[in-house]
Amino acid sequence: MTGEAVAGYPLAAQAPRAGRQRLCIYLLLQAIAALLCAAILVQPPPVPPDRYRIGDALLRVDDGPPVRVALPQATPRQQARATTFHYGLVFQRPAGSDAQPFALFVPRFASAVEIAVNGVVLADSRLDPLAARLDRNTPLIVPVPAPLLRAGRNEATLNVSTAPPLSGFLSAVYAGPDAVLRPAFARLTLLFVTLPLVLTSCQAMLALILSIMWLKRRREPAYGALAAAMITGVIQAVAVPVDPSGTGAASAVLTVAPPLEGALVALFLVQHLGLHPPRRVWLGFLPIMALALLCLFATPEVARAGHLLIGLPSVGLSLVLISAIAGWCALREGDGDALLLAPPALVVLIFWGHDMLSLTGVLADTRIFLARLSYSAFVVAIGAGLTWRFANALNAVDGFAERMRQRVREAEGELEASLRREEARARLSALGQERMRLMRDLHDGMGGHLISMVALSEKLGAEGEDIKNTAALALGDLRNVIDAMDDVEGEIMLILGAWRARVAARLRAHGMGLDWRQGTPSGLPVAENLEPRHVIHILRLLEEAVTNAVKHSGAPQVRISLETVQPRGAAPHGRIVVEDGGRGFALAADGAIVPATAGRGLASMRQRAALCGVKLTLVSSPAGTRVTLDLPARFGEEP
Repeated sequence: MTGEAVAGYPLAAQAPRAGRQRLCIYLLLQAIAALLCAAILVQPPPVPPDRYRIGDALLRVDDGPPVRVALPQATPRQQARATTFHYGLVFQRPAGSDAQPFALFVPRFASAVEIAVNGVVLADSRLDPLAARLDRNTPLIVPVPAPLLRAGRNEATLNVSTAPPLSGFLSAVYAGPDAVLRPAFARLTLLFVTLPLVLTSCQAMLALILSIMWLKRRREPAYGALAAAMITGVIQAVAVPVDPSGTGAASAVLTVAPPLEGALVALFLVQHLGLHPPRRVWLGFLPIMALALLCLFATPEVARAGHLLIGLPSVGLSLVLISAIAGWCALREGDGDALLLAPPALVVLIFWGHDMLSLTGVLADTRIFLARLSYSAFVVAIGAGLTWRFANALNAVDGFAERMRQRVREAEGELEASLRREEARARLSALGQERMRLMRDLHDGMGGHLISMVALSEKLGAEGEDIKNTAALALGDLRNVIDAMDDVEGEIMLILGAWRARVAARLRAHGMGLDWRQGTPSGLPVAENLEPRHVIHILRLLEEAVTNAVKHSGAPQVRISLETVQPRGAAPHGRIVVEDGGRGFALAADGAIVPATAGRGLASMRQRAALCGVKLTLVSSPAGTRVTLDLPARFGEEP
């Protein structure tokens, strides 16, 4: 028990330490996200220089008296039921600026504006449905034709309209040269018009990719949930009108798109992080269904109120749920994906809170909404991350398949080599069996006849001596052939052992002795690629050397030495030396025997040596003759 407790203590201590580390990392990332949001929110939007700014106006609601107000200005909630707010502005055209194009620039308005200069209407944002969207933050710049401008004082009327119970909003207006106002307009257009469209396009492409992935991998519903959320977001981004009060199925679908998208992203996060959705998860979609019913059957005023009271809080609830799920999995489960998703989810939640405060009039300075933009970026980042992960998985599968193919090729190569070895063994076995049959046939047939000839010649006495000797030589040669046919796998000493007994008996018949010497206990090394044809040539070379010693040397004995030679930088090879101490013979400068008629045996020996790759060296002197055979380390190669 003590050992288990001591052994288990470090593991028990590591768990709280790991939990504290995760908490610190989580809080650090959340703090960075919050600071980033604060830095973005305090950053002022791009505007022209202040000398072109019109900061006050006369506001008239319907037929009421004009009231001077400061810009930017948000209409009070109780005034939001008025259809149109008329803002009268005055600006001066500097003298001497007739050649410069003049323009009016409205950075922000809600939700539609009509602009007139000196009583002539120049622009109406209601002609562009997307320009009137609250979450698009669309700026408006209006070039003013030179004939409409007066020298000095000019008047502009901005008629701002909005649907109750929303409040209207008008930012400060700028009047001045078009070249000075255009850069600020271009930057605002890039941020709040072009960038959302780019994100929507990316969202549409990723929705298509994720839909295909889900159709091919139905067992992973997270892909389907995120694809549905992205498709809903694309519909909402390009088609939702600013006024959600219209009736009909199309208006209902478009109105419920934002809360439905948030609910689907929350469902995706639950599935992606490996959590089990509750059985009654469909209850979370009841408010969205209720909002759709209001748009289908209620009056426009009730539908607008339902959108504000149900739709927007549902979006916020989904964002809170997303942040809570990501934080839970990051802290309790240590999930890396959840740790990375938690800060962006917090960013979107902070921007949603900022937008709600702006919409309710708590923050009424700029009325710039950032939740939709950040939410699109958040969803696109999730989709891109999933696509990246899927691509990495495909790469891993491709790598695994390539490794499997390589292993299959290696296995096929090994199998082919094994089959070749088996075929070679089968051929060798067949050759061995055939060799054994020939050996038996030669031994039992021709060998028996030669033995009979030797026995019959002995009965003839001196008259049959020549027949006996010839038959004995033929019998010895036959035994050499039979021995050479045996597969000794390079062990030539096995052949030489049997040959030693025969040559000793032959020398004794001529009154000569055999001095057999081995430089090492093993004698000669194993020779590679030694075949029967090589063995028969070596045996006949030795037989010829011994025959010459018997016939011509007159020596009392023949010495045969076996040794292993180890040249520098080369493989070891065997050497066989046959020498006698008898009479030698003369050799010409080219190594031929003098006279030439006595050298037919040497010429035959040289031919045999060349055929089997053996190096033949002949040395003769009055002190005796020495024949040296240097065997190659591998037969079939030059010695």
